[in-house]
Amino acid sequence: MAIILVLSEAVTDVQALVDGLAVGMSRPAVVEYLSHIATYLLAMVQNEVKISSSERRYQATHEQQQILSHDIQPDHMVKIVAFAGTGKTSTLVRFAEERPHLRFLYVAFNKSVASEAQRCFPTNVACKTVHSMAYRDIGKSYQLHKKLGFSLKVFSIARALPAGRGGYVHGKVVTTTLSAFMASADRQISACHVPISFKNHKGITQMLDHHSKMEYVQDCEEIWRKMKDFKQKQHDGHFMTHDGYLKLWQLKEPRPCLTRQYDIIFIDEAQDCTPAIMDVLLSQRCAKVLVGDPHQQIYTFKGASFRFGPEIAYVGATLLQVCKKVQKILVGGNQKGSVYGENFDPVAQMPLATSPALGSIAILSRSNFGVFNEAGVSGIGLGKILDIWLLKQTRHRRDSAIEDAFIRSFGGYKNLQAYALQSEDRELEGKLAVVEMHGQHVPELVARLRACHEDDLHRADFVLGTVHKAKGLEFDTVMVCDDFARVPVARHHLNEMSADTTQDEWNLLYVAVTRAKSTLIMTRNIRNILTQAGEYFLKSEMTDSLLTEGQPPCCVVPQCLHHVSAHAAFTMCKRHMKF
Repeated sequence: MAIILVLSEAVTDVQALVDGLAVGMSRPAVVEYLSHIATYLLAMVQNEVKISSSERRYQATHEQQQILSHDIQPDHMVKIVAFAGTGKTSTLVRFAEERPHLRFLYVAFNKSVASEAQRCFPTNVACKTVHSMAYRDIGKSYQLHKKLGFSLKVFSIARALPAGRGGYVHGKVVTTTLSAFMASADRQISACHVPISFKNHKGITQMLDHHSKMEYVQDCEEIWRKMKDFKQKQHDGHFMTHDGYLKLWQLKEPRPCLTRQYDIIFIDEAQDCTPAIMDVLLSQRCAKVLVGDPHQQIYTFKGASFRFGPEIAYVGATLLQVCKKVQKILVGGNQKGSVYGENFDPVAQMPLATSPALGSIAILSRSNFGVFNEAGVSGIGLGKILDIWLLKQTRHRRDSAIEDAFIRSFGGYKNLQAYALQSEDRELEGKLAVVEMHGQHVPELVARLRACHEDDLHRADFVLGTVHKAKGLEFDTVMVCDDFARVPVARHHLNEMSADTTQDEWNLLYVAVTRAKSTLIMTRNIRNILTQAGEYFLKSEMTDSLLTEGQPPCCVVPQCLHHVSAHAAFTMCKRHMKF
């Protein structure tokens, strides 16, 4: 009735409504009733109360209701448990929606995550990256002085070191030390930032004594001083970096103040914060909500507030159990998930550049090398890959065509290979591996991506990228590449797992798996991980449906001569998995 009243185009429409209502009640009562409705609707509009919403509302669990009901004060710091897919964003969105009078800052560490968050949060929440805030205060000045680079490069640092202290090996130690200092909350470079060892030109690990560490500290102090100086531009190694101006933002006096703009700060993925970032955010005199501790019990939102269903949740929990020796309960939502390859056929057509599968499809890799091999294209560093390929060609084909000055400066492919090895530049090693594997097809593959590239994540048929770029995002279908850390095939070989595999490597695989909302296309390696936990991929079938020409099937175990009894009501069958 209220909608009829609001949508009435003329007085005659309203009069017809009044006449209709007057059949069962007096005309003054009808007018009074409509007046109350109008007053109520006006109050809702003036107070920015949503009249209706097409979005489903989900009842929070007891634990999450405690968060939503918390009477947060300016001096409070709240820590929220949030494993992958547990509805942390939904919790934060509702927390902000229920406090429209407060101003929130949502801090992310990835631009795509911040942009996606801005689509979800109400208007009283500003979503920003830490680097964007530091750039506004510090980094922009270096950009205006044309003294802003991207990141520390061993090649550039090695050339900027004084005579007798140069070379890629020394440059690697200095780069590592500066990176450690920039990530720390410390105000001065010290020996604690210098690595305890390094690899020499022969690839042999050598320990660093205190005297050697102090020499590296002096080298770093000189590089850092010149990085800060707007006038020092004679070497690329003297240019400011993104992590560098973030460090200056942390060190600035007076300290960065966000309290005047915001009442509460949401710190997402808090476990990934560097000490430098935490030093800035925790020093703010406003309430802070930290989200991310991965070592606690996982609770559930009812319905679709969980990203994935129990099938994908089971895979994620098993990864933690086998690879990290962490026993955690990961509960999925009510929605149906697919992990056994039931929806493989549409996904198998991805290399054909067709997208018959419903929803967004992501191909996630450990490295850009894996992305390139899986899809035939790479989303990052295409120009550099092409330049490396040109560097490998004969001189008359390459010199004028190589655009990247860094790659061109080596003069030869073997020199670039030697640099990548000595500097332990994993990103460059990945690009070299792409060139080695694809050879003469590199120009064609690069051209294919440039022809069909789509910047908008939501319009793309396929999302190709590394797990680092996908962290914080979600996709309907995820295909995990096979370049992640591995486990032995058989359970009795579990003690043979490489001790060199870090916790971060297993975390990357866990993040990749838990990006999926409905369909996860697993690899043989993930299947092996599930096998380690005692998963044999069995399902129950009615025996009648398994009979072939009236004869029961044989056992799937090799050399087993037993047959399934035709009189059995049910038979356990091996699931057929597609990779």
